[in-house]
Amino acid sequence: ACLSSGILLPNQIGPGIIDPCEKELIDAAAYLTNEQRLSITTYAQHIIRLIAFENYEKIFQFGSYQTEQLSSDINMK
Repeated sequence: ACLSSGILLPNQIGPGIIDPCEKELIDAAAYLTNEQRLSITTYAQHIIRLIAFENYEKIFQFGSYQTEQLSSDINMK
């Protein structure tokens, strides 16, 4: 959820993702290009949408048998 909020995008307030191994406030993602930052943010937002609409099979790539088994297990509860 944190990545989907846009924390990696440029022009954000604050140092971004702080590297816990450094004494100073250093952005751990400073080496990423703007395109890479946007790509990571977009992908994280896509995953959040899949979770919100319960499309877990698209995230975990279940086979059709596993999806049917998961559905029947949920319906039994």
